Amino acid sequence: KRGAVFAENLVENILLPFPHQHLVFTIPKRIRPFFKFNHDLTQHLYDAAWNSWKELILEQCPTGTPAAVDALHTSGDLLGFHPHIHGIFLAGAVLPDGTFQPVSIDQERLEELFAQKLLSALKDANLLTQEVIDNMQTWEHSGFNAFIGEPISPTDTKRLLFSARYLKKCPISNERLVIIENNGQTTIEYSAYKDGVKSVRKFTPLEFLAELQQHIPDTWEQTTRYLGAYSARSRGAAKAKNSTTENAAN
Repeated sequence: KRGAVFAENLVENILLPFPHQHLVFTIPKRIRPFFKFNHDLTQHLYDAAWNSWKELILEQCPTGTPAAVDALHTSGDLLGFHPHIHGIFLAGAVLPDGTFQPVSIDQERLEELFAQKLLSALKDANLLTQEVIDNMQTWEHSGFNAFIGEPISPTDTKRLLFSARYLKKCPISNERLVIIENNGQTTIEYSAYKDGVKSVRKFTPLEFLAELQQHIPDTWEQTTRYLGAYSARSRGAAKAKNSTTENAAN
């Protein structure tokens, strides 16, 4: 219900009537524990994803304003800790006159920028040394990934709502959860499918609760960010400008 309400508000009241894209930013296992034990560090994840995208947008459209709504997800397929960013990104920039300028993003370069910015932030936080970073950059598969979905038309309400609901996706799915009672013993099985192959992870009740609690945000922790033209300040300024224009016309 929470996801449905969030999606309806986002699509009806916040997203501009221009094309959008669903993006996912993921990170290697080597650095995931940093975010598990210090939720304040997730700000670096948001910043690296957004600033990488914004940099590429402004290279092609220096006077424009990019926009995105980002959400932090922490659960992997089998409830393992896997922090990553899902977002609905404006597929271009809003120009000063309110018109839209589409752009084309190099996925490989976006991925490289994301990795550079996040590793640099972790180095500044004294969590990684330059030696470790240099070593990670020699890996054939870095573990960093930036997925860019196909553009979604502003008239494709169904796809927009689906992507928006996914931002508020629950870390667990009841359909993949089975509770087994056998001779007074309780076992919880959680399953996932990848490439048609089913994987199952088994827990005792306490193990399941322990695994689940790592995906619960801290008190007052916000897991959604409104950025660029979708920030509260930008939306407020746009609303005030429209109101002034309407009053002048009347």
